Amino acid sequence: MEDWVRDVLVPWRAKIIARDNLDDDQLMVGYIDLYAVHIRQEFRTLIFEDYPFIILIFVPGGCTGLFQPADVGLQRVAKHILKQDSLDYLVEIFKAQTAKGVAPRDIKFPSSLPVLRDATVRGLVKMYNFFQTPDGRQIVQQVWRKCEVPGTEWNLSAECLYGKQSEKALQEFLCQDATLATEIANRCGATHLDQVLMASTDGKTETALREEDHGNFETEDDSDVGLRSVLDDALSIKLDVQDFSQHGPITGAPARCSSNEGLVSGEESENMWSYTDEGVLWCEVTEVLSDDGIESE
Repeated sequence: MEDWVRDVLVPWRAKIIARDNLDDDQLMVGYIDLYAVHIRQEFRTLIFEDYPFIILIFVPGGCTGLFQPADVGLQRVAKHILKQDSLDYLVEIFKAQTAKGVAPRDIKFPSSLPVLRDATVRGLVKMYNFFQTPDGRQIVQQVWRKCEVPGTEWNLSAECLYGKQSEKALQEFLCQDATLATEIANRCGATHLDQVLMASTDGKTETALREEDHGNFETEDDSDVGLRSVLDDALSIKLDVQDFSQHGPITGAPARCSSNEGLVSGEESENMWSYTDEGVLWCEVTEVLSDDGIESE
């Protein structure tokens, strides 16, 4: 974490200060979850003593699905891009071997860790470049808007946080508690941070928190679902974006909700139960069974 703060976060802050012509002592918020390494005293002490311009704000335990942009929707989009690229990688290997006369049943996929490690780089670069585009930036902004308090107008978007209504509400709130206002200004309070963290996590262990905040894994393979459908389902945003797989998603193929609230392709050819034992789609079968045997339609 120290390397990340020094080599990534601090240079990014300097870039923003230069871009927006801010003062060199401009404060910034470090908005992170209660992951084990984040709440350790060594890390908190490092920030407080060596980087006093960083104000740490922790997402309460169990609330990353509501107030952490990555969990709210960004990770789902990023993972989908990686899935599509991974599917392309496997299809390319399959096609290269069948072109040489290898039978489909004899296809060999790489299992070497160095080979698979190198193969992941392409998808990561594609994903990074995508989020630098206007569409990618719009997705990031929408994710922050989706971090909202249910039933209210409050969310973590820039429009809301820097709006006049939010500023007015904050000032009114702080006027009601002068002690809290002073504690915020001085970045410290009467309550020990360890007690605050324990209260916000309901006494859960680091292992329990890790499983709770990082254990939401999909069970469906949705790599054949178009990225546009995922964006609409996850973020309620409609963008005319291109898919990252040249082989998986079927252009215009409908998507439907699966049993685990994810998406699966609604295309009939993508449903394994739509085929006969001979590999023919049931909808294409020209013979049907009757009580007396097989009849032609």
